Amino acid sequence: MEPKIKTSLEDILCAIEEIESFFESRPLRFDVYLADLCLRRAVERNVTIIGEAMNRILKNDPEINITAARRIFRTPDPVSSHQTAVILQIPVRKTADGHFTVIVGRQSAH
Repeated sequence: MEPKIKTSLEDILCAIEEIESFFESRPLRFDVYLADLCLRRAVERNVTIIGEAMNRILKNDPEINITAARRIFRTPDPVSSHQTAVILQIPVRKTADGHFTVIVGRQSAH
C-alpha cells in the first residue's frame, strides 16, 4: 500500500475513534447531539478530517474500493448537522416543515 494512502487511512481511523469516544458517556441520539454545541463542532471537525483524508486517497488511487467514498465525502459544502447524523447513523427524518427529528424506536444502546 502506498504510504500516502496508509497515512490517510490512519487519519480516518483516528477520527472515527475520536468520534466514538465522544459518545462513551452519552447516548448516540440526534437530540443529544444537537443540544451540545461543543460535541457538534468536535464531531463535525472529525467528519471533515475524514472527508479530507478520503479525498487524498481518491486523488492517489481513484479506483480504490471504498464503499460510497465519493457519494458521502465529496461535497464542497460545510458539514451540516443532518449530514453528520446520517454519517453517525443516528436515525433522523425531515419533517414537513423542513426540520429534522429523531426517528423514535431506533436508538443506540449507549
